[in-house]
Amino acid sequence: LPVTIAERVGVPFVREGRSFQCVLTGGCTSIRDQVLIEFFFGPGPFTGVRTAEWKYIVQDTFDDRANPVGFEELYDLVNDPFELTNQASNPAFAAVLAEMKQRLATWAP
Repeated sequence: LPVTIAERVGVPFVREGRSFQCVLTGGCTSIRDQVLIEFFFGPGPFTGVRTAEWKYIVQDTFDDRANPVGFEELYDLVNDPFELTNQASNPAFAAVLAEMKQRLATWAP
């Protein structure tokens, strides 16, 4: 946010960050194609990744990020915006599940 404010008022700002100016002015609709989801409270921590079309969540039990061994959830946000049907075990969505697992793996430290 500091980068955006600096850009809005025309002040040079030398620091890591990304300006959201194009979102504010309508010059772009999005500045990223995925977001990381992390939750560390409640019955157990989980992580996931969300795109405009899909949401993938796995309980944070990994042998490594690329091989989740916990409970998985995959939701088709276009056709199921209320996330009522978990598609993680549906063979018709195996390719999407593999892609979302790979996206999550890219966030690994």
